Amino acid sequence: MALELFPLIYRGSIKYNDADQVNDEARQAFRSLIMAKRKPPVDIDTDSFANKVKYLAREKYNYTFRPLEDMDPTITAHYESVTVYAQDIAKMVTSESYSDFQGNVVADRIKQSSDYEGVSGTLHIGGDGERDIDMGLRGFKWEEGKFQLKSIPSTNLHKFIGMGMTDRGVCEHIIYEVCSKGTMTDILHNEMIKLDWSFKNSLIKDIVFVSQDTL
Repeated sequence: MALELFPLIYRGSIKYNDADQVNDEARQAFRSLIMAKRKPPVDIDTDSFANKVKYLAREKYNYTFRPLEDMDPTITAHYESVTVYAQDIAKMVTSESYSDFQGNVVADRIKQSSDYEGVSGTLHIGGDGERDIDMGLRGFKWEEGKFQLKSIPSTNLHKFIGMGMTDRGVCEHIIYEVCSKGTMTDILHNEMIKLDWSFKNSLIKDIVFVSQDTL
């Protein structure tokens, strides 16, 4: 499994074709790779904002975006961080319960506040001060040579729900769908369960079905 936050070459986009001698082998290997990627906003007009950014980049900073060049998502993130601060200040001005303009107090209040409106949709700041991000799973389409969003409702696949992160951004907990009969790891390490060939064949069949569902 791979994680791609930004699909930009200079930020480490994931691709199999690096113009070397093993592109075909890499393309085959990518068939077993599942990529977690940020979900694109739905029914949100982000093109108008991108067009304004490209116009200002050309007029004020003498930078012209190449045709079909994607805008760096960090530009939107920085802009939205300012709008979140502005929205909190606006609440403070119109509410008697808000009275402290100190930066650290405002930051703590933002963490504990409700959602904010940003360019890419509704924003939610978690209790750890980090912005919550919706991620989607993408499977590699061998014929097209690219990753595509996919839904895998297989009964033979252990459903991934989410992760719990520490304050330092380290994964501490992984949350999966409840397995009433235990996971594969539980079965393999349980000395009370006899792994005869009938049971092994059943496990092999389930693994084959998972492979067919995910490719």
